[in-house]
Amino acid sequence: MEKNSMIDWKAEEDTSRLAVFANEHFDMWTDRMIKALVIFLTIVGIPFTIHVLLQFLFSL
Repeated sequence: MEKNSMIDWKAEEDTSRLAVFANEHFDMWTDRMIKALVIFLTIVGIPFTIHVLLQFLFSL
């Protein structure tokens, strides 16, 4: 009897782990994080790229 309950618990545990990623709240927070990263990389990336290009041009 103990063995069957352990198997049932394990099967239930495997499905509940993935259920965390299948809700609308998680999708909303993921979208916000991706937007924030894109904005951050745009703000930081453009001046850094200009800096690297200018350093390369000045070293010639």
